[in-house]
Amino acid sequence: LIDFTLVYKYRTVQLAVNSDYQWFDGDSSKKSYGIAFYVISDFDRFSLPIRVEFMKNKDNSGIYGFDGESTYSVTVTPTCKLLDHT
Repeated sequence: LIDFTLVYKYRTVQLAVNSDYQWFDGDSSKKSYGIAFYVISDFDRFSLPIRVEFMKNKDNSGIYGFDGESTYSVTVTPTCKLLDHT
């Protein structure tokens, strides 16, 4: 597994990119890669992370757990901090 993450914060917004490249040790033909982009808006005790992700299974390797060559996903995760330091 090779993984790379880069994060930039400007005031109350975090921007991030995360990529990875994976392979099975027992079968070097089974490879996959993925890339994700994050935007996290922070409003004191409430934040709204949004993640857009693309994953590709080379030759239907199944590393990411889905059938097919590639897929996209979009995830929105509203978050509320009930206490300080959480």
